[in-house]
Amino acid sequence: MIIDPQFENLTQSQDTWIRNGTTALNGSDSKLLVGKHGTSGAAANLAASLLQFQSTVFDGRQIDQAYLGLYQYGAGTCAARTMNIY
Repeated sequence: MIIDPQFENLTQSQDTWIRNGTTALNGSDSKLLVGKHGTSGAAANLAASLLQFQSTVFDGRQIDQAYLGLYQYGAGTCAARTMNIY
């Protein structure tokens, strides 16, 4: 992640992924899932990933611009897809 103005020591504190119909704890998984997974109905297999960063370095600051780089692997197609980040 790149923040403007630049901050040193910005660390990810935890991450996980969630999927419709499962209550599994996925915080120790080595991957983050996004979108449809599997071959059954789209709504049944939608997944989202959650990332948390230590945010105390932002207290009282205004962030003008931020970038987050993520890489896709293991997709069923090489077609470009949109990922929304909130």
